[in-house]
Amino acid sequence: SVDRAVRRSFTRTQPRLTFPVILLSGFASTAVIALLGFVSEVVGHPLLMASFGASCVLEFVLPKAPVSQPVNVIGGHMISAVTGLAVVTTMPTQWWSMALATGLAIMVMVFLRVLHPPAAGIPLIIMIDGESWSYLLTPVILGAVVVTLCGALYRWAVGKTSLVR
Repeated sequence: SVDRAVRRSFTRTQPRLTFPVILLSGFASTAVIALLGFVSEVVGHPLLMASFGASCVLEFVLPKAPVSQPVNVIGGHMISAVTGLAVVTTMPTQWWSMALATGLAIMVMVFLRVLHPPAAGIPLIIMIDGESWSYLLTPVILGAVVVTLCGALYRWAVGKTSLVR
């Protein structure tokens, strides 16, 4: 019935995490974003992007998920940035070109099997802000590498404690 379908739509399917895992994942996410922010101030070049916050959710809450693996994080961010930069340098920034860049980035990530959902927002960031090709190196690649290295360290550390199954 419709009532049962509606109730199922609002039933939480996410497994309950233990309090230590919740604290650890929140602390790790805070530390990584703080590290990127601090390095940004030291080098005088921004390394923070909204998609890195979303990447932290995957890296530190779902560290074993396929979309959380290093090739996905770095590859997804890089592919999405290249796609956004290619579109912004060849087309006017309009709603339809932003939609095209986002759709193309998703298709390429899926085709290459390096899907990282947070990276799908990068073409929009690039096009709205009118970024140039230097944006590919910093913040995209450098930031993705920092998030990935911290995620690998996290997986190693929590793997030793059996906090995350």
